Amino acid sequence: MTDVVVSHEQEMHLIVMRQDLQVFQHVHPTRTSNPGEYQVELTFPGPGTYVLYDEFAPSIGLDILQRDELVVAAPEDERRAF
Repeated sequence: MTDVVVSHEQEMHLIVMRQDLQVFQHVHPTRTSNPGEYQVELTFPGPGTYVLYDEFAPSIGLDILQRDELVVAAPEDERRAF
C-alpha cells in the first residue's frame, strides 16, 4: 500500500508479542525505496510463537490492523539431542 498516512505520530505501528506474553515490542517500520514496502529490524530474544499486529491508515481514512504469527526456532545447537 503506497498511500499510508501518519497516524499517532508514525506511519506504521508494529506490535510483536510472544504467545506466552513474556516478550513485547512496539516498533515503527520505515519506508524503503520501493513503493509500498516497509522494513524493520527486530531481535527475538528466544524461540517461540510470536504474534505480530501491524496498524496503519491509508489516505481514505480507515485504520487497518493486520495480524500474523511467526514461529522462531531454537538455534541449531540447542536442538541437538545429547
